[in-house]
Amino acid sequence: MSFGPRRPNWPCSSYHADLLAQGYVEGHAGWIGGRGRFSYCVHEEVPGSIVELSEFIGEKAAYFESIAEAARTWDGGDPIRRRD
Repeated sequence: MSFGPRRPNWPCSSYHADLLAQGYVEGHAGWIGGRGRFSYCVHEEVPGSIVELSEFIGEKAAYFESIAEAARTWDGGDPIRRRD
């Protein structure tokens, strides 16, 4: 059974170095202004999979923290809420 490519994403600090040490290769990377760095890594033994790393700083960190706070205080009602 195949489910196609996977692209997990998680905030990174030392993950990049850890992945490279495990044989992953950086396929593409960059910097998004004040929002931090990002990197896409692949491993030849895991075909079709891409690991996306995203540094959470500045505006991006504040954005995701606001989502986490909303999740912590959510009572299960009003499932779709708009963000300004």
